Formats: sequence, structure tokens, C-alpha cells
Amino acid sequence: MKGKYADGFVFPVPKKNFGAYKKMATEAAKVWKKFGALEYYECMGEDLKIKSQGGMKSRSFVETAKAKAGRYGVVFIHRV
Repeated sequence: MKGKYADGFVFPVPKKNFGAYKKMATEAAKVWKKFGALEYYECMGEDLKIKSQGGMKSRSFVETAKAKAGRYGVVFIHRV
């Protein structure tokens, strides 16, 4: 049985550059699939505030990506 793995990346993108980023991401998806990715998703966060679930403190994607409020959106890339 062949093993399966997934990569995930979180990073900020300046809101003024979303159009250019979307164009680049469309081309990147083709490249990832050409070189073996079975699935590829790029997701833009809109409501990224997290609710406390008790226990350990969770970090939001915004905190993780060190995005500045109002100026940046956060993108999550997932490929399998």
C-alpha cells in the first residue's frame, strides 16, 4: 500500500495583490498536479477569529501568518 501525505502552508497576501495571486495560483495548481499532487486546494480565509475551546490556547491562521489586520488576507494551501 502506497503511503499518502499532505503538505499545508499558511501565509499572508496583501489584499491589493489578490488578483495577481489568484492568477499565479491557477498556474501553480497545474504544475503541482503535473508533478504528482493528487489534490490541490488554495483557500482564502474570511472569518478567521477562533473561539476558545478550553485547554491549550489555539493560534489562528492570522497569528500564525503574522498578517496585519485589514491589509492582508490569509491563504492556506493544501496539497495531497
